[in-house]
Amino acid sequence: PLDRASHEESQRMELRSSDRRRKLQIKIDSALGRIRDNLYGFCRTCNAEIGLERLEARPTADECIRCKTVAEIHEKRSSR
Repeated sequence: PLDRASHEESQRMELRSSDRRRKLQIKIDSALGRIRDNLYGFCRTCNAEIGLERLEARPTADECIRCKTVAEIHEKRSSR
């Protein structure tokens, strides 16, 4: 039973890791598309310029910090 539980946990962790890589690849592809379309560095919500510090910290960011904060607040409220 311990070997089986260990194996199942290992599989679960691999699936989570694989899912994270897949989601990151989607974000990277999206950022590359915005670069090609000359939209990289601009918020998809309000079209304001995304700050350089934010892009350095999260190169795949597609929203300015203000819009992202508002979206997270709405997300928290709707998940209650």
